Amino acid sequence: MNWDILTDKKNDELWNIVHKKIKWNPGSKFVKIKPPKPYKRFYIKMRDRNTKYNLNELEEFECDILTFFKKCTDLNERIYALEWQHSGYSFSPHLPMELDDFGEWLIPPYPDGDYRFFFKADLEWGMLGDPVQHQIVIYGESLLLEIEKSKPKILKDRKNSFFRFVKTELF
Repeated sequence: MNWDILTDKKNDELWNIVHKKIKWNPGSKFVKIKPPKPYKRFYIKMRDRNTKYNLNELEEFECDILTFFKKCTDLNERIYALEWQHSGYSFSPHLPMELDDFGEWLIPPYPDGDYRFFFKADLEWGMLGDPVQHQIVIYGESLLLEIEKSKPKILKDRKNSFFRFVKTELF
């Protein structure tokens, strides 16, 4: 199996590193992810009862992210996948991705209600999903360069780009 569950000790250790390196403190009223530079914030539409999101877009996003992870890691390197208040995992983007009973990654890259963070094992780069701010933050030069070469459709450069689209369709 490609997905290896982290021990509680390793999971706690990684979250402590996240709090220090990313300067992320959940539970505060104004939670904001502040990763090391260079980084870029991309805005995403969130699923709610008024918004339909295209499952094809999400599948395409997962494929794109997996491709970016492969390009930014060696064959023997692993990536950490953390989900706030859940068990974390490590996995290799170069091995087949087992899916859960719903056909999803054990920790999907799209932050659909939970904070979801993916890091190269040495923390050189990462992808940080924030469902509250409706964004995915990418940090680290190599991952940023790969994403900018072929940015997934689901990632928007400006927060208002999606909301203008919705307003136009509704009125």
